[in-house]
Amino acid sequence: MSLLKNVGVHFFIRTSRKDSKGKAPIYLRLISNNRRLVISSNRKVKPSKWSTKHERVVGNDSVSQATNQYLELLESRVYEIINLYSIQKKPYTLFTIKDLIFEKDNYVEEKTLLKAARLHNEEMKTLVQVKYSYPTYQYYATTAGFLKQFLNKMYRRNDILLEEIDVTFAKKFENWILLNTKSKNNGMAKHIQRLKKIINWSIKEGWIDSNPIQSFRINFHKHERGFLTKHEIASLEKAKPTHKTLIAIQELFLFQIYTGLAFSDMVTLDWQHILHNHEGEDWIIKPRDKTNVLTTVPLLPKAKEILARRKSISQHGLIFHVYANQPYNRYLKDLAKEIKLKKRLTSHLARHTFATTITLSNGIPIETVSKMLGHTMISTTQIYSKVTIGKIATDMGKLNGKF
Repeated sequence: MSLLKNVGVHFFIRTSRKDSKGKAPIYLRLISNNRRLVISSNRKVKPSKWSTKHERVVGNDSVSQATNQYLELLESRVYEIINLYSIQKKPYTLFTIKDLIFEKDNYVEEKTLLKAARLHNEEMKTLVQVKYSYPTYQYYATTAGFLKQFLNKMYRRNDILLEEIDVTFAKKFENWILLNTKSKNNGMAKHIQRLKKIINWSIKEGWIDSNPIQSFRINFHKHERGFLTKHEIASLEKAKPTHKTLIAIQELFLFQIYTGLAFSDMVTLDWQHILHNHEGEDWIIKPRDKTNVLTTVPLLPKAKEILARRKSISQHGLIFHVYANQPYNRYLKDLAKEIKLKKRLTSHLARHTFATTITLSNGIPIETVSKMLGHTMISTTQIYSKVTIGKIATDMGKLNGKF
């Protein structure tokens, strides 16, 4: 902590937080060293009686005068604390001032990073399946865990005031993740992204006024998205795994390839999501677990064959046996090894293959593919798409014919 300089003291109201009587809370804002701290004054006023210019209540009635006297007392108390620490040449923060303004029974707990992360994640958990997916919640929980380890190892502290966070803190956290976890660059960038969002949540809660690391740049490395070729898909279909678990995994993976479903949508797929239109065609119509955006996919013959086999087992409830994403990808690794497929099989690879080999390479417009994948923006679909050599040869062959 360092000595603060030129502490500014201001009062303001928040009309967005009016109570049932139409009164808005009055807040005290402290500003110093490009840092801000907002403190509730525990007083309210009707917006029509508040002077933004003078930062006081307008009126000569006893209530207005008493409120103004109280605000002046708070302001005097701030400068009293500043003078005391300045004379003694003791370091202090805006939170130090906040601690000493009120009596203990009126003291509001300090606003710290890990507390913000915990409350943010608890709120997110209550909205799982409503606004967020469970894996998204888990990612934030992992970030919170890393922040706790980082503070303990690098700062020898159990927590840190939001007011103390700066760009240097973010840079140190970035380096720590790369050196002490299995995260590569993009995984690390995701943790920094979540840290920013947790701090933004604190702003919405009125804990701080601005994000001290908003300017900290996050650099994602672009990677070519892998996919299976037609030949590799054919080899996968012909393969005869020896273990019954790998047979089930093979079927799940092929179903992903021919439908483009994300893993979370595949394991929650219910027979009620399989619908028939008036032309006798079968469709998957299902809200995405991640975004709640409607996915609409007409079933290809290969996908229908898999569903037919599943229907002989059960005609109600979930279509597939429910796996977690991590063991599913681990089984896929075992499957690739057994059938001697050199590419690394993952749930994402199946979705990429649907976008590239199954649809786009066969002339399906990207707008249509985007709808089937459940994307809200074409730009998201473009990340998945690839132009294969076979597609280039076919298209150029058509052009050659015209010449």
